Amino acid sequence: MKILFFRKVKQSLLMFFFIIVVFFSLLFLSFWIEQNNFLDKMRISLSSDIHAYQATFTDELIGIASDVEVIKQLITQNNVLAWDGSTTMFVSPEAKAIVENSMLTITQSIKYFDQMRILNTAGMEIVRINNGEDLAYIVDEVDLQDKSDRYYFTESILLDDNYIYISRLDLNVGNGQIEINDGDYKPVLRFATPIYSDSDQLLGVLVVNYLVNDIFDSLAQLKQNEASQIDIINDDGYYLMSGNDEIEFGFMFDDKLDETVDKYHDFDVLSYTDSTIQQFTVNGYIYTTMSMDDTLFSNTIANQITGDIILTSGSGSYILFSQLAYRNLPEYQQRMNTYLIIGAFLVIIAYVMTRLFDEIEFARKERIYTLKYLSEHDYLTSLPNRAFLMSAIESYVSRHKRMSLMFIDLDGFKNVNDVFGHAIGDASLIESAKRITDHVRDNDIVARVGGDEFIVLFDDLDDIVALKQIAKRILDSFKVKFVFDEVETTLGVSIGIAVYHKGQTIDDLINAADQAMYSIKEHGKNNFAIFK
Repeated sequence: MKILFFRKVKQSLLMFFFIIVVFFSLLFLSFWIEQNNFLDKMRISLSSDIHAYQATFTDELIGIASDVEVIKQLITQNNVLAWDGSTTMFVSPEAKAIVENSMLTITQSIKYFDQMRILNTAGMEIVRINNGEDLAYIVDEVDLQDKSDRYYFTESILLDDNYIYISRLDLNVGNGQIEINDGDYKPVLRFATPIYSDSDQLLGVLVVNYLVNDIFDSLAQLKQNEASQIDIINDDGYYLMSGNDEIEFGFMFDDKLDETVDKYHDFDVLSYTDSTIQQFTVNGYIYTTMSMDDTLFSNTIANQITGDIILTSGSGSYILFSQLAYRNLPEYQQRMNTYLIIGAFLVIIAYVMTRLFDEIEFARKERIYTLKYLSEHDYLTSLPNRAFLMSAIESYVSRHKRMSLMFIDLDGFKNVNDVFGHAIGDASLIESAKRITDHVRDNDIVARVGGDEFIVLFDDLDDIVALKQIAKRILDSFKVKFVFDEVETTLGVSIGIAVYHKGQTIDDLINAADQAMYSIKEHGKNNFAIFK
């Protein structure tokens, strides 16, 4: 398991974390660029959807407004209505029949017209066409209703001739109850425009109920980004169109009055009422919003219809809004997983690189150490060599330390080498080095300075008595035979001792110990002498 760990822990960890920082900085930059490209793609897609919704919604409203204007022109051009001084009336039963049949034909051909009515100036219906489940029909005169208290009448009756009023988008109410058709509520917009005679006498109001499900169905076909949900919200924050049917038109139900946009979104949708698309990216969500108001409707209809027609809305503006949790998208998740895998892979690469650098650096230092070691040590005995010894003595001299030398020469080594061969000779040198080292202190230096010559440098020791005792122990150790496999041999030692005195050179000190050793060689060997 050692291979898993660094040899130089601190240095390697610093390098590892440096590589990690570089790798992850580049990875983050790559992710940031790719994420921005991805978000730009999402924003474009969402913006395109919102724009398509707005264009379709507006075009539908403009189309209905155009139809309403055509119907009004049909009524006014034929002069079928007249003012008798107190109320509005048809000029003849035949004129009434013509209007009823014309409105019936239009309602039958345009299925999203739920009702078409003419109200007199008092708000009483004088004609109403209902679009039944199977067929449009003319409502009997006895069933016509007073609509004078309805907001769409009270607001539209005050308009000039060139205005078309669009009511708030809500659910149709009949006889005090919210109407249900085939199990579904009927969201409607009421288009109303005042009817004037050629003499500018106000005659009444034309009201057309438009089934907004037609728009909703059209909008559902437009969305490109399936992950987003585009909602339509009114000025009060209530949902008019949403992916959740249960929260739509909450303002019309007592138990749903809290079903507003701020209940489901932290983003303050109602603060952004600009008619241009606005987008915000906050906490993993892309918010896209756009407002549709009277100005937008009027400008659009002015560009599409010849004539001075102005649209005015009874509900303020509609807000198109979408919230996309882009981090939950499969495409984004896939990117994240890819970058996590890349990140893990980069960690492994960083570790491998660090291990490689660590091993290279360790090997380099090992080579340097080995070269230095070989330059200062004897290859056979692993003892310091002459160069190491000279450097140590020079260091002691420069620091004025007490020291002494013991020059040791092996007696009988040449004979062992000649008789038993170099292998036994080398083994004898190794054993001799061991016996000398065993009898000196750990801080003393034992060096091999020649073939069978050794020098011991004693650190901070110049006591003659102590030096004699060490020399005797070394001599005694060589009295024990050398045994190598089946070969037995003996060696002796001649020892010269010199104590360093101030003013001596290194050569003087070594020569003194050498002379003392040779004096023993000349007088019987296997003993020691002190240079005087």
